[in-house]
Amino acid sequence: MGCSQLAIKEQRTRPSLDSIPKPSKATRTCLSLIDLKPNTYIDTTVRVTRIKAKEKEDDLGKRPYVFGIAEDSTFRTPFMCYKPYRLFFQDSIFRFQNAYFHGFEENSFLLILTEKPA
Repeated sequence: MGCSQLAIKEQRTRPSLDSIPKPSKATRTCLSLIDLKPNTYIDTTVRVTRIKAKEKEDDLGKRPYVFGIAEDSTFRTPFMCYKPYRLFFQDSIFRFQNAYFHGFEENSFLLILTEKPA
């Protein structure tokens, strides 16, 4: 997926915070990306292949966010993180816990990081 395709996906409407269900406290098995079900919270280990940091201004003011491409041996998906606690490094392995895997109507996906990576 080229950078222009990633920019097009950025322009889509994002799910509202009210539409995203709250994560459960139950422990989850670490899944591969191909096994993920849309609109669920997941734990997964991925390699970050592309990364970019930006700032966005909304009603809460300016805030940084990170977006890029995450992949494993089975699948590749864009991700977004509004709480970049740690530095993300390109071509590095990260374990994402409590990430929300959002499915869009046109059968594309976005991994939304809700917790800091482990």
